[in-house]
Amino acid sequence: MPRIDHAAYEAAQESSGGSMTQMLPGAYVLRVQAVRTEGNTSSGHWTSDEKQYVQLVYDVAEGEFAGKYSDDYFMDASGRIDPDKDYMHVHYLSWKNYGYLKKQLRVLTECNPGFDALAAFEADKWELFVGKKFGAVLDGEVDTNDRGYDRWKLRVGDLITLDQIKRGEYREPKIEDKRTQVAAPSTSTYMDDVPFS
Repeated sequence: MPRIDHAAYEAAQESSGGSMTQMLPGAYVLRVQAVRTEGNTSSGHWTSDEKQYVQLVYDVAEGEFAGKYSDDYFMDASGRIDPDKDYMHVHYLSWKNYGYLKKQLRVLTECNPGFDALAAFEADKWELFVGKKFGAVLDGEVDTNDRGYDRWKLRVGDLITLDQIKRGEYREPKIEDKRTQVAAPSTSTYMDDVPFS
C-alpha cells in the first residue's frame, strides 16, 4: 500500500495535474545550488582540470518559478541534487576564453556584495559559489513532445546583473523552433493530375 506524507498531503493545493506551467526563455534571477568539478558522462569521467570548466548547477531564485529545480524530481534518493539531471539546469564556468570568464566573474561579484568571484575562483573555493545569485538570459529550444505539446529546453545564453534585470536591459532570448509542423490538408483531387480534362 502506498505511504502518504499526510502533512504534505493536507498542505498541498488541489490541481488538475495536466496544467503544468513551463518556464519560457527570458531573463531570470538564478542561484547556484552546487558546483561540479568532476563527473561522469556516457563517454567517461571528466575533471575540471581536463575540461577547463566547472559546472554551476542552478535554481531559479525569484519569481513564479522560484525553487523549480529544488523539487523532488531533481533530487536523488538521499535528498541531494541529482547529478544525472544537472543537464537541465547547469551553466559552464569556463576558463578557455578569458574575456568571457572575466565577464562571468564580474557579474557574479556584482550580484553578490562582499563576494569576490575571482578570488574564490583562483583559490579553488568552489563551495563559496554555492548560494550566490546571478542574472541570466535563458535561451530556448522548443519541440513537440509525443502528445503534441510544446516542450522547452532552456540554457544560459548570457550572464547579466540583477540590476540589468530590474531595468530590463538585456538582449532578447534566442529561440530555436523545432516543433513538428502539420501540413495543411490538400485541396486537390485526383482529376487535377489528368492533363487532358
